[in-house]
Amino acid sequence: MEVCKVCIITIYSDYIISDVIFTFEYDWELDIIWPYGKFEFNIQSDDATGYGIRISDSFLFSEPKFFPYNRGWFENSKGWYDADWGEYMCVYAKNRFGLSHYSEVLCTTDYITDENVLNRINELRHLASIDDINVDDSIPDAVWNDNTISFNLPIDHVEIYDLSGRQIINAANIFSLDLSQLNRGMYLVTYTRNNHISTLKILKQ
Repeated sequence: MEVCKVCIITIYSDYIISDVIFTFEYDWELDIIWPYGKFEFNIQSDDATGYGIRISDSFLFSEPKFFPYNRGWFENSKGWYDADWGEYMCVYAKNRFGLSHYSEVLCTTDYITDENVLNRINELRHLASIDDINVDDSIPDAVWNDNTISFNLPIDHVEIYDLSGRQIINAANIFSLDLSQLNRGMYLVTYTRNNHISTLKILKQ
C-alpha cells in the first residue's frame, strides 16, 4: 500500500521594514541611552498575523550570531522597544502555520546622527581596545547583579576598564568576580575564552 505524506510549507513574502527611527536622550554621566531611547519601525509581511522582535546585547561593534532577548509580540505593523546603542535586532512573523524566517538585521547605532554621541562611542571603542571584537555564540553568558559578575563557563581572561580607559581589574581563570569595591559608575568588561573575545557594559549603582 502506498502512503501519501502531505507536508505543509509555510511561505512568507519578503519583509518590508520602513520608517525606522531611533529617538533618544544621551546620559553623558553614565554614557548610556537606555532607558531614554526608543527604536521604532514599520514592518509588513503578507499573511502575517503578528510579529516578534529579538534583540542582541548592547554596546556591540559587530553583528552577533545569535539574539538572546525576545521582546514579545505585536499584532500590527508598528514595532518598537526601549533601546541603547550597539544593539542589533531582527523581526520574525507568525501565521496560522507557524513562525517564519527572520527579517534583515538592523543596528541601532546606524540610526544615530548626533556627531557628539557617535564620537563618544568611537572613543569608548578605542579606549577599551575592542576595535576588532568577534562576537561568537561559544562565548559564555555573563550575569551582573551590581556586586558580582559571574559566567556559566570558565573564563580565560577578564579585564575591566572605567570610561577613561583605565584598567581597574585584570584576572585570569575565573568563574566569577567580586566587584563590590568598585565605585558607582559605568564600566567596560572584556572577557576571553578559547581566543574568543566579548564585551559587556555594566552599571555599578
